Amino acid sequence: MLGILSAYENRSGSRGNYYSYELDVPFTSAIEAMSDVLRMDGEIEVIQEIASVNGVS
Repeated sequence: MLGILSAYENRSGSRGNYYSYELDVPFTSAIEAMSDVLRMDGEIEVIQEIASVNGVS
């Protein structure tokens, strides 16, 4: 089964380990799935606006 999000641990940080995250599905698919399951319309709009500003589609 495919995941929606992958986490990668980075041990090179001077303040300890941190994770970076990457979507395993297209951004629009992840947003549609969230809006179908979660009642977070306002938050989803903010996420879409931030993505648009950063050139993510």
